[in-house]
Order: sequence, then C-alpha cells, then structure tokens
Amino acid sequence: GVYDGDGGTNNQISLGFQPRFLIIKLLSSAGQNWNIMDDKRLDTSVEKVLYANTSDAEDSLSNHLDFTATGFTLTKNSTAFNASGENYLYWAIA
Repeated sequence: GVYDGDGGTNNQISLGFQPRFLIIKLLSSAGQNWNIMDDKRLDTSVEKVLYANTSDAEDSLSNHLDFTATGFTLTKNSTAFNASGENYLYWAIA
C-alpha cells in the first residue's frame, strides 16, 4: 500500500489486521533506505530496523512507529517514515 506522511505523532495507517513485518520506503525523494521492521525485535521505546538496500548491521530507532491490532501508527516526524507531504510505499505481512 501507500500512505502520506503528516509530520505528526499520530499518523494511523489502517490495514484491517495486525502486521508482524513491515517494509517502508519513502517514494517522493531519492536516496532513502528500504526500512524493514518487525514486531519481534521491539523494545518499549526502541525499534530495530534493517535496511534492505545496504549491507549495514541492524540499527536502532527511537519511537518511530507502533504496531497496532489494525495496522500501525507513525509516532514521530521522520523523513524515513512520516515527513509531512511525503509519499511512502509499504508492504505489511500478518
């Protein structure tokens, strides 16, 4: 699917199911990573992310998104996930 970033702290993306695995990519600007996240490597305030287009090791982010029972919520203004007016591509798997 696709969504628009709002630059806020409560951008809810409704899928109709709880995702376990997400890939998110900023579409409207070049040079951004393919971000891979899942609900198994989460801490209460830290998300683990892998970049599909690099050979970098796993990275840690701070409070960028929450997995919910019906989708996911973007909780930070971030170029990689939720910049205002930007378009994002995602792939979500239950």
